[in-house]
Amino acid sequence: MIDKRMDILVRMQKDLKTVCNNISLAYIPNPEEFPYIWINQTENPVAVVDMDNQECAVKPVIELHIQYQGNPEDGFRIAGEVDNTMRNMFFNRIQGWKQPAEINDSSILSLTAVYSRIIADGDYI
Repeated sequence: MIDKRMDILVRMQKDLKTVCNNISLAYIPNPEEFPYIWINQTENPVAVVDMDNQECAVKPVIELHIQYQGNPEDGFRIAGEVDNTMRNMFFNRIQGWKQPAEINDSSILSLTAVYSRIIADGDYI
């Protein structure tokens, strides 16, 4: 099975270390440190199989959630840096950046975007 979640996490942690130190594959409902970025792979369907029915490529859908404190401009600045990193990994943004409608804590702001691309077996992120 082709699964590049850890590669995406490592790349984002490396590229965004000056912007955000709290990036995770696991959802943290009340992070202790802001900004916080949650990488959620919502889908990872097979896109291509070979003649032996072996998986050759997948098309993951990656949902990114940024939680931050401050003003909206701070969030969109972080989102811009995240977007650059995802585009450098050849992901296309297919939705977002948007603010979710439900807000539990008005001191914590949130932005969400969704990215996707085809990843072949052996591709580097």
